Amino acid sequence: MPFVLLATMYAAFRGLTAAYGYPLDYLLAFGIYWIGWCLIFPAAILGGPRKVLELFHEAQPRFGRPAWKSLSLLLWALVFPVFFALIPRFAQVNLAILGVSLLLGLVVGITEEILWRGVFTRLFPDLSG
Repeated sequence: MPFVLLATMYAAFRGLTAAYGYPLDYLLAFGIYWIGWCLIFPAAILGGPRKVLELFHEAQPRFGRPAWKSLSLLLWALVFPVFFALIPRFAQVNLAILGVSLLLGLVVGITEEILWRGVFTRLFPDLSG
């Protein structure tokens, strides 16, 4: 499937660039990736949307001991862009840019986790630790 994913996304980016140009091509191609590969494909592989939702109901805690180490690593992914991307360009940021950035961050984070962590840990439990 990784080769099919690469081939379809290459075709999507090339075709959409020719049809719509930048930046619409970029957003449409990633929309295909997030909806098709990160939501529909996992639902098909795992056995439906309900199985995808079950990925978010794990019984065992995901933070190591001590939990503050794991939490600090997770928070670093938020702190780094704020200090090195948002603050230096704060004069250029408006509410629309901030809202779209937050929305994309949520979509990307959730869909990528569904595909790369959720599907592969279910399909290859011996490799996931």
